[in-house]
Amino acid sequence: MQVILSSIISLAVGFGAGWMSHVLASHRDRTSREHAAQSARSERRRTFLAFMDHWRSEIERCKPIRLADEYDNKVHFFREASARIREDVRDSNAFNELVQQLSGITRSQIQDPAYPAGRDLILTHLDTLVNFINRA
Repeated sequence: MQVILSSIISLAVGFGAGWMSHVLASHRDRTSREHAAQSARSERRRTFLAFMDHWRSEIERCKPIRLADEYDNKVHFFREASARIREDVRDSNAFNELVQQLSGITRSQIQDPAYPAGRDLILTHLDTLVNFINRA
């Protein structure tokens, strides 16, 4: 009888230790996944903001006669960069609207004297989007 009782106690302790080990490992794994996801979101945000800063610098330094070409050459890269962080933004509707405003500028708007200066138009939309991301 004592051998059976000892075996039952050993079995219960073994199951308890195994279950506790499983719980602790699951918690550790979940915490690691959450940390990795947060790090990835932060890295995507930093990459996007670096792209926007680089593009802003190019627009600022571009000669007026080449501004429309510069914009046309980079706007598809901007759309790609914005797609990478779209899921990380809380207010995706506002983000999509700001992306559309910046990427929807036409060559005629950049060059047409009836609109604000092309450079100012691009930079205003670019800065609005950067400020939105910085507040998010």
